[in-house]
Order: sequence, then C-alpha cells, then structure tokens
Amino acid sequence: MKLKQNLKKVLGVSMAVALVATTSALTAFAANDPEPFNLMPASADEVSGGTASMDNGVLTLQAGDAETEFMYDVSGSYNINDLMNLYFTLEHTGGFDIKIKTIAKNGETIPSVSADFGDDADFGSKTTDKNDPNVLGSLITTGPTFTDKQVGWKGAYGWNDNVPDNGMIEVQGVIVRVGANGTVKLSALYMGAVAGAPGTDAPQPTETEPSDTQPTETQPTEAPEVKTSIVSMNAADWAEQPDEANNPAGSMVVENDADGALVFYNTNAKWPCAVNTLAEPIVIDKSGFLSYDITVAGTTNIILFFNEATPDDFQDKGYNVSLTKFIDPASESDDLVGGGKTFTGTIALADLGLPEGEATLTGVKVFAVGEANKPVVIRELALVTKGEPVTTPSTEPTDTTDTTDTTETTTTAAPATTTTAAQKDNPKTGDSTTLVMVGALLLVASAGALVLTGKKAKSR
Repeated sequence: MKLKQNLKKVLGVSMAVALVATTSALTAFAANDPEPFNLMPASADEVSGGTASMDNGVLTLQAGDAETEFMYDVSGSYNINDLMNLYFTLEHTGGFDIKIKTIAKNGETIPSVSADFGDDADFGSKTTDKNDPNVLGSLITTGPTFTDKQVGWKGAYGWNDNVPDNGMIEVQGVIVRVGANGTVKLSALYMGAVAGAPGTDAPQPTETEPSDTQPTETQPTEAPEVKTSIVSMNAADWAEQPDEANNPAGSMVVENDADGALVFYNTNAKWPCAVNTLAEPIVIDKSGFLSYDITVAGTTNIILFFNEATPDDFQDKGYNVSLTKFIDPASESDDLVGGGKTFTGTIALADLGLPEGEATLTGVKVFAVGEANKPVVIRELALVTKGEPVTTPSTEPTDTTDTTDTTETTTTAAPATTTTAAQKDNPKTGDSTTLVMVGALLLVASAGALVLTGKKAKSR
C-alpha cells in the first residue's frame, strides 16, 4: 500500500515537473526578441565632467552654475538593424540632452536626442532656426519625467547612408548634457527592439564538462587604440605670440591647473594667442581621429599647422586648419564660442581636408578671445590611431581520458568546477536502483503530459 502511495506521489511530482518544463520551453520560444544593449555606467566613478553619484542603479548628475556635460565610456557593438531604438528612463530639472559617441559606416558620428530627434512631440516644438532659443540641439525642457521613452535611433544613421553593411555600430561613450544648476536622474539607457531594460545581474559561471579540445590557429584580435598628444601638456613649453599694436607681451597667460590640464586666458580683453611649436613634427595617419576634451568659458580658436607652415611662420607656406567648424558645426564665425561649455569628441582626420600626400603636424596655436580672464581649458588634444593587432594564443588540447585496468586505476584530474558538479550529481552507493526507477517514471510522466497537451490542442 505504501509503495502505491509513494508511486502516486512520484508520478504526481513527475507530471508537475514535466508540465513546468513544457511551459518553460514554450516561454523560451516566445522570447525571441534580441537582447538589449546597455548604455548605463557600472558606477558613478566612471563619470567625468561634474558631480555624479549612483544609488540602487539610478545615476544622479548635478550640474554647476553653467550647463555641464557628463561623460563616460561604453565599449562594445550592437546591430542597429535589430536594436533600432534608444530607450531611456529619467527625471530632470533644468533641461537635458543625451548624445551617444559611435563609429558607423562613414566614421565617427555622435547622434543627439535633441539635435536629431527634437521634433518629437514629447520634446516640445523645436525649430531649425539658429536664432531661436528652442532650436534643434538645445536642451530638452519638457517632462520632467520620461519612462522607457522610445526614440527611433536608426534614423540618425539612415538619412545619410551611415548604416554599416553589417549593421554593426561601435559604441565609444555617452554624453549627458544637464542645464545650469539642474539635475538628471537616469535610471535606464539602452538600445533595444522593444522596451525592457537589460538586467544588471552579473552573468553566473556555468559548469563545463571535460572534453578534448582541438588546437586552433592563432587569431589576431582588433588592434587597440593608441592616443598621442599633439601638444605639450607642460605650460612652460608654450610661448606667447605678442603683437605690440593690440596684444603686447603679458596679454596671454598659459598655466597648468591642479589636474595638469592646460589653461589659457587673456588679460587685455582682446585676442592674444600662445603657440606650441613641436620639437619633433608628427606624421599624420589620415585614417585616424583627433580626440578633444576642452572647456571654453569665453571664446577661442585652435589652429593646427602642417608641413612647411609653423605657428611662427605660415604665410604662403604649407597649410593650417581651424578646428572651430569641426568641433561646433553650428558656429557662425571662425571662433568657437563656449560660454562655459565643455566640448568632447573626435574628428576624423580624413575630414580635415588635408592635401594629398604626407601631412606633418608642426605645431598648434590657441587664442583666448574677448572678455579677460575667461579660461580655455584643454584636457586632451590627441591623435587616435590603431596599434599593433593583439594575438590570441592557440588553444592546446586538454587530455581528459580516464583509463582503468585490472591492476591499477589512473584518473586525469578534471577542473574544479567539473569536480564540484560530479559531487553534486553522482548518486551515493545504494541509490542507483531508486534513481533508475524514478527516471523511468519521469519518462512515462513526460509522455503522459505530452499526450494530454496534444489532446487539448486537438479539442480547440
């Protein structure tokens, strides 16, 4: 009698297990949306540009007295044909914008929620009139909350044929603009096909079975990026370039701040400049990029000199390039008007309009224009190129064969994770008969569950 009751219990449990397994399988087949690509930082320590903190996954960004740009790196790639939408959840005061630094088919591009999608009804009614304070690219002030707000991000690449042939967009980082004295609390930021933020749990290790691994050929991986500063970050290496008529000696000051950044400002409210003539000119790799991180309290102009032209002697020689239009395409003058803004990003060297043949950088000139004592801070002005490819060592075969004879037993040690798995799964002596019976019952129960499922399907 006890045996029958026990068998009933076993069958009942087995059928429940089979039904749960069947349901799980159906659920797995339904969940066929591609995994989202997370754009949130792991911690506030990764964020630069202002005061940042993170609590329970919510990133809080607090701006200073001027509009502030917060930046953090994100490395990885995603297929924009699968994950075509940007989603974000945030609340704000003072206005915000979100920019994603990426590399697409035509090189680097930095789409912006406001500049590229500001005509969304949820963001107000932005215009293309540069004289309108609500022009595309200005801070978004509607809200103040957005929950899983969807933006059709693929459109930022599709309009100018910038979607790579394989759809893969390389992500470099995120920039969040916050209005003066404002706050942004960012809870989620990701690329996805549908709303549903990525999980934050770290992936769990999986147990592996020993196997014979065949050796593979050595494969090169993507070469790392190499940054080379194009200016000396030592203020003593910069020379004021005075002209007695308007900018006499002492009109331009160059210093290093506490973090080692270069700081330029004028003392005469005009347009003095300082120059850094390179002791060893740099041959430009035109396939690379120019990376910049500068803050402009007033107005500046940064000029690069090439080949025969130098900061000290450039009339009718070589050529020079002002970076203003590349850093701020909306600028209506040759000068970069900051008003306290921080500018970060990269410029494809191929876009600078350099002549055919070799281009050799000889020096850099920086102006501090207008109101006195308004600093121009350069934290980075560097070439970004690819280094040598990193080579992955070949995989050697691992012997996992157990051999046994009548006189001696030799067992090759398995990895610790496998050993742990074996300890969990192997039955104790005397349990094998019971497990065989349970296994048979599970097969019968599973078959019954499938028959029941089939009958239900037919009856519909």
